[in-house]
Amino acid sequence: MRRLAALGPAQPDLRLSRADQRALAALHPARGWSLDRAAWHLGADAATDHAALMAADGHPLPPDWQARITRATAAPLPVGATDLAPLQGPALGRALKAAEEAWIASAFTLPAPALIDAARLAGKDDE
Repeated sequence: MRRLAALGPAQPDLRLSRADQRALAALHPARGWSLDRAAWHLGADAATDHAALMAADGHPLPPDWQARITRATAAPLPVGATDLAPLQGPALGRALKAAEEAWIASAFTLPAPALIDAARLAGKDDE
């Protein structure tokens, strides 16, 4: 599957299982993502494939790339909607997305209060 993903998006005439189609569809748009982002959004197996594709594209992998995948897949976002009350609707969605982006950008180390601050800042436009 990695070799096929390295070639680009799947061609419609390829006969792939549904699982392979889903895996390929997930890997292709993730080609520009960081390793942390890929692991967070795609899971460990697909992130390992992503790492191989990064290396094939000439991007050096960090020495701890396997540990980073493990850390990312095991790191739940430490804030949720209840932490962001009274935000709701689109403002809540923007706030949660901002918290997730900050969480990934910090390599899953930013504490919950800092994530809540980032989220509230992103969601305050509608308050």
